[in-house]
Amino acid sequence: MEKQNPTEQIETATAAAEAMSQPPRGAALPIVRPLTRVGRIKSPEQVRRLQERILKHALHGGMSSGDAYRYTIALSLMLKSIEVADLDARIRALEQSTGSGTDTRNVFPLQKAQK
Repeated sequence: MEKQNPTEQIETATAAAEAMSQPPRGAALPIVRPLTRVGRIKSPEQVRRLQERILKHALHGGMSSGDAYRYTIALSLMLKSIEVADLDARIRALEQSTGSGTDTRNVFPLQKAQK
């Protein structure tokens, strides 16, 4: 076997990875809903379902692994945003119910106001 330069090695590895991601010839492809429309994503459960659909598409040749990776990263960021917004709403509700969010006392009572 002759030695390949790095570019040829990358091309060979990429072709092999794509060939492995394709189903065997003659195999029946499972029915996977297309990802053309996803609607608004408002809950962690919706993010989980969409990530599952992306994984199925990637495994059955509906999209490249690179595209699946990019979509999954974007969904992970959306999930984090949903979680932070939920935590913020919960903290605000707790502060309002306990009255701790409206404390106007001096935080540093040992410091005297300078004149």
